[in-house]
Amino acid sequence: AMQLARINLEQQEDENRLEARSFETVRRNQQFALVSVFVALVALITLTIFIYRNLRQKQKANKIISLQAIDLKAQNEIIDLALKEKETLLKETHHRVKNNLQLVSSLLQLQTENMADEAAKNALLAAQRRVLSIATVHSKLYGSEENEAIEFSAFASDLVMRLNSAFGNSEQAVHFTNRIPVTYLPLDTVVLLGLILNELITNSYKHAFKEVAHPTITATMEDTGRMFLLRYSDNGPG
Repeated sequence: AMQLARINLEQQEDENRLEARSFETVRRNQQFALVSVFVALVALITLTIFIYRNLRQKQKANKIISLQAIDLKAQNEIIDLALKEKETLLKETHHRVKNNLQLVSSLLQLQTENMADEAAKNALLAAQRRVLSIATVHSKLYGSEENEAIEFSAFASDLVMRLNSAFGNSEQAVHFTNRIPVTYLPLDTVVLLGLILNELITNSYKHAFKEVAHPTITATMEDTGRMFLLRYSDNGPG
């Protein structure tokens, strides 16, 4: 009986040890699970805070960008308005310059009508035609969308027409063969070319068409890559 009691006691102790080990294992598993849940919760909270901060920063950045876009739009509108005002002032300036030059041209024309000296009269007429050529430049600028460039082909045709009227030879009008392509040139360049054309056309009117039935002036221009080449000719003798 004592041996059986001892055996039962030993079995009971073994069972108690097994139960203690099982309890310890369960307790450790629970602790591990609890730590894992805590770590996961901390990570989730950290991630949530990080995402929230990023969203706030993006919202602030978007708000700043929106404000900057509104400010930039307002500045662009101010600049556009200033540019339109500048264009209007430039056009008005060119218009007034053209009117003043035409007035000077008319005054020179009137002055020549009362002069007996042919040399002085011819000098005034030459000056009048030069003024007229510059007035043509400003006339083109006033009617053009460009403020700093002039389409030279149309300018050349207009200059020939104005000089044709200035010479007053309606019975034998000069035909202008314009072979100049559409070319935009700076204001200063066109002024100089206008004066050159004025001298050439005046020379043709004076010396080339006295015995020509159908007077013709021909002008061509080509881009050589490094410069523009302008050719002028008439069908008079020589």
